[in-house]
Formats: sequence, C-alpha cells, structure tokens
Amino acid sequence: MFAPSTAIPRFGAWRPSRRATNIGTVVGHAALLVAFGIAGTVFFGLTVASSLGVGIAARQGIALSATDLAAAESLGSVWWLFAAGAALSFGAAMVTIGTLVRRLGARLEA
Repeated sequence: MFAPSTAIPRFGAWRPSRRATNIGTVVGHAALLVAFGIAGTVFFGLTVASSLGVGIAARQGIALSATDLAAAESLGSVWWLFAAGAALSFGAAMVTIGTLVRRLGARLEA
C-alpha cells in the first residue's frame, strides 16, 4: 500500500566560500578606490586649470580665441564646485578604505 519513498536531494541556496567572499570584497573595494581616485584627480585638475589656464597660456604666447576665453571664464567662476567634487571624491575613497579594513578585520577575528 505504501511504497518506500526515495530520498530527494536537497537543493539549498548556493553559498560562496569565505575566501571567495573576501576576494570579491577586496576586488570591489579596490575598483571603488580607483574610481574615486580618478574622479578626485580630474576634479582637482579642473579646479587648478580653470583658474590658472588663461594666465599660463598668455605667458607662453599661446593665442586664445574668444570662445576659449569665454569657456575659461565660465569654468573659472565655478572653481569651488570642482574643489568640492575633489574633496568629496577623496573623502569617499577614505571611507571606502575604512569600510574595507573594518570588514576584513571583522572576518579575520571571527
């Protein structure tokens, strides 16, 4: 009347190993650090170049068109925005380093 049941293999959710999780965390944070570093460097370069570019070009004897001067003037007026972008990018890189150290330190203690 009752037939013996066959064992059904249990398919649980796949869980990556601790080593794979650590490697993924380090790679992800390293990519974020590179991205924040590049963004911060670009913003810092725009901060410096927007205010000094016209003076340096005039000293070198480089002829600038009216369009170039207008673009330099408009970018020079918002230097503070580029400086804020550089500060935020480098700050975010510091937070990313702190998060990575905290996560890896917690995993090593466990």
